[in-house]
Amino acid sequence: ETEQSTEEETTEDVSKDSETSEKKVFVYPADQDVSSLLPSSGGSDSVAVMFKPLYDPLFVVTNEGYHYYLVDNLEESEDGLTIKLHFNENAKWHDGEPVTVNDFLFTLKYYTEGATRANTTLTKVNGEEVIYEKTSDYDITITLPSNRSSFITSLGRTYIYPAHVFGNDPNVVEGSDEAMLGIGNGPFKLKEWNKGENIIYEKNPDYYRGEAKIDELIMKIIPDASAKEVALQSGEVSCMRISSKEKYEKYKNDENYSIFSTPECRVNYLVCNPMSSKITTKEQREALFTSINLQEIMDTVYGSEEMSKAATSIFCDQSLYYNTEMSNYEYDLEKAKQMVKDSGLEGETLTYIYNNQRVGMPEVAIVIQQQLKAAGINVELQAMDSPSFFSMFFQWTSGDASTEWDLGTNGWDSLQGDPSTQIVSYANNPQVTNCSQETIDMINAAIAEPNEELREQKFLEFQQLIQDDFTIYPISCPNYVWVTQKGVTGLDAINSMIPFEDWTLIDVA
Repeated sequence: ETEQSTEEETTEDVSKDSETSEKKVFVYPADQDVSSLLPSSGGSDSVAVMFKPLYDPLFVVTNEGYHYYLVDNLEESEDGLTIKLHFNENAKWHDGEPVTVNDFLFTLKYYTEGATRANTTLTKVNGEEVIYEKTSDYDITITLPSNRSSFITSLGRTYIYPAHVFGNDPNVVEGSDEAMLGIGNGPFKLKEWNKGENIIYEKNPDYYRGEAKIDELIMKIIPDASAKEVALQSGEVSCMRISSKEKYEKYKNDENYSIFSTPECRVNYLVCNPMSSKITTKEQREALFTSINLQEIMDTVYGSEEMSKAATSIFCDQSLYYNTEMSNYEYDLEKAKQMVKDSGLEGETLTYIYNNQRVGMPEVAIVIQQQLKAAGINVELQAMDSPSFFSMFFQWTSGDASTEWDLGTNGWDSLQGDPSTQIVSYANNPQVTNCSQETIDMINAAIAEPNEELREQKFLEFQQLIQDDFTIYPISCPNYVWVTQKGVTGLDAINSMIPFEDWTLIDVA
């Protein structure tokens, strides 16, 4: 009897081992854990990547057309003021309930009434109410009071919440037990959450767009970059983002790994603080920009176009209305030295702030510091963590900016789709910007233009006008560059702002 029992247990163990070995598992090294599994838990890339496998957006606007998800059809009136959406009737929440217009309306109510950070992007245009009319469980008509070119892009990026899970009460969403369950509508379902260690997702067999290729996705929390590399080399994780040209060269020539590269849909840029007491004239900004050798930055920091392209405009080439005819500011050290002297910047000491948690920013800051030194300007670098940096850097948009810094580098992080989702904050208020009134009038005209052809022309003109203002120096259009274990595929299937837009395309051998 004992021998028979032992034989049955052994057979069962072999079966389990076989099942585990056949399971396709992808392990992603995440920078940090999250406080909840709601899409509103944070806006950074490192946070967004944690909830994206659980939730789908409505759709994604690209310069090549729409990628449809929860919404499978969109109709826009000729004047741009009426938008009709049809929700995919096969989409379901992870608990089996259908995704409907009611969930979308509940989400709008949550963002305006229940969320800690209220968001009226989709409920008001130019201060007037947007009207939403439900015409069926899967159809809704949206009426805008006036045109705003970025509205459809912002609409598409919306992640909706299951109204039934929260009792249709938007005020109980945040901090609730249900917020920790991750009941979404995406290709993966929450299996296990070990706080501070990992989040384990299993593929959703009822996913309306078809099952994912991998069976299990593990977000392994590894904040330290060196620890990520150790985990990659030991096979504990499936991929790692490469953050330097040295790492790229190292793994590119190693047959044990594969390299993938896709645009980050971002423009990293240098900006002069509009409230700086040391940089107060256009002539001074021109002197600064003429001192910058962009090719040296690209060679030193990135090394190849696999890592990043040099920026030529304040838009990237994945955005709508990108001006392909633009070229960046011309570097001329001798001319710059004279301009620095004539403008009163010679010998001045400028404070340069940057986010030391953003890939490439520390290295770019050092190169620019050296280049400005060569032109006669001293630069003190101030490295900051993300929360501290953003708090100081964006304070100027309120009109009451910190004067403790003069130069700063950041990145437009939402340039996929309509670029005015971001750029408008830099170019629509003469009280808190270095832009000319002509530039401000052009961006506002572009945003309000209902005719697509005319709108594009205005955006093209705007890019040249803002360059003529010497307000923003575009530096780089970086890529997501990944080194993976051999046999991993699909990381470069879709260009996306945040990795990865479609998790169903990733596979492992």
